[in-house]
Amino acid sequence: MPSTLAVLITYFNEKELLTQCLKSLSIQDPLPDEIIIYDDASQYPAKNYVISTLPLEIIRSEKNYGPVYGRNLLLKRAKSTYIHFHDADDLFLKNWSKYIYKELKKNPDLIINEIISIDNKKILTRELLDLKELIEKQDLIKFCLDRCLLIDSTVIKKDIAINIGGFNENLKQSEDYDFFLRIAVSQPRYSVIPTPLTIYRNRKESRSHQYKKEIWTSMFLSLNSISEKLKFFYKPYLGKAYYNCAFQLFRLHAFREAHRAFRLAKRFGCLKVMNQKSIYKILSRFLPFEIVEVIGYIYRKILPQRIRCLLNAI
Repeated sequence: MPSTLAVLITYFNEKELLTQCLKSLSIQDPLPDEIIIYDDASQYPAKNYVISTLPLEIIRSEKNYGPVYGRNLLLKRAKSTYIHFHDADDLFLKNWSKYIYKELKKNPDLIINEIISIDNKKILTRELLDLKELIEKQDLIKFCLDRCLLIDSTVIKKDIAINIGGFNENLKQSEDYDFFLRIAVSQPRYSVIPTPLTIYRNRKESRSHQYKKEIWTSMFLSLNSISEKLKFFYKPYLGKAYYNCAFQLFRLHAFREAHRAFRLAKRFGCLKVMNQKSIYKILSRFLPFEIVEVIGYIYRKILPQRIRCLLNAI
């Protein structure tokens, strides 16, 4: 029996951007078997921005619960074998469904495609995920520890998403990072399409731009929840992920959270330090990571960039 595919879209006041998204979906050949939109109690209802010729279902909530709740609701409602989550302000490229349906014949658990990032129609990068690394190293857990897969770049077997419990509604941000990291730990059979098939809009109005501290705090919580499930081999890569969280939290002046993340980075053996300059490596052997960061911060503030460049060249 052929596999079926559902496109699940979360919407909150994106208005005409939803129309553009659906137009990019309407030119796909073949069309997906299901299209379901979750309207999260929008002031501007999704029904006013859909395309009448496109068969779809709208689920409207009378209370705003957020996109994570909406995705879990869509996951339960979908009847198809495979699901593709999509943000209402992002787009499909012309041959998206053609590539996806071809891969579905191989019966993978997860399909990952490359994605283009744009800002106000200007292309920021044509390969946002840098999937070459995943293709070469073939280690999904390391890849997902190091970076975040986006929902727009994946198609998932519904049973896999259900089995890991869907999205974590307790996280305020970084739910995508957490979701795909848990999928990676479940060791799915996956296929990679290095061709860009979707477009991600980098907008200042997005949640990821407005709540940076919550993003890194939530990522830290996600790492805590997954750490005991990782084999010993992955501990240094876990340490690197903790370090990245700590570094960003430190820069955002979230010092208490940064301290906890730095401590765990040191505990698991942080690979990040290996890429730092010699003075950083030496200091990090004897001092806590956050103290080294303070020294580095003062160093950058006191010395002009021209002098720092000269010192680095020595």
